Amino acid sequence: MKKFKAFPQLVFLLSLFLTLVLINTKTVSASLTTSHYSNDAVFKNYSTYYVAEGRAGGSGTFELDIHDKDSFNLTSTNYSWGDAASFRVNYSINGDKSTLNFDLDNKSLTYSWDDTPNLNQIFLRGRASKDDSFVTLKGLNLDGTSVGDTMSSSPDSGGLDILQISGLDLSSGFTLSGDTGLQIGDGSQSNPAFQIKLASGAAPVPEPSTWMLFAIGTLAMGYLVMRNKHRIRA
Repeated sequence: MKKFKAFPQLVFLLSLFLTLVLINTKTVSASLTTSHYSNDAVFKNYSTYYVAEGRAGGSGTFELDIHDKDSFNLTSTNYSWGDAASFRVNYSINGDKSTLNFDLDNKSLTYSWDDTPNLNQIFLRGRASKDDSFVTLKGLNLDGTSVGDTMSSSPDSGGLDILQISGLDLSSGFTLSGDTGLQIGDGSQSNPAFQIKLASGAAPVPEPSTWMLFAIGTLAMGYLVMRNKHRIRA
């Protein structure tokens, strides 16, 4: 009899553990999943290829650019940050070439590569650690589907937010659009900044809500079976 008394507590603790582990992961649709991270360690699991960036510039430098995985600047332009502006990133493939277009407000950047990597991950990385600074990417829309999540970074939230959009098939290209806000405050060059990184690799936890519900349901069923057996014996 005593060995069954702790079972409800076990069900509760395991359910709580699963919820805490998966709380930062959200399934938006049958294939599109978003997750948040607060440090750059997540990038160790993926191969980054192309990056579109917006940042606080400096004297004689730039605010918008496209660069490669080694942070080598490929093309850039100046931009004066003000109120929130709309952005659009379009990735297209034509034969053995891939092209990235990055538009923000009235500025546009384009670069092409003689390569067509198997991309399946999009990361939105925002850094804003200086006083009175922030950066956000919101109202996100991927190929006509609302992403249902936001990247937002400020000193009050730790200064770094990484939003991962996974479960994607980007083999034929994509268009990601939304609104961006950036306030420099006491910031300096590249802080605050946002990056839209295109990468490849397997997401570590597919369909987390499904797994969580399955685990909780299994534990609950186990508890009911044990309880019924105990009542019969009594």
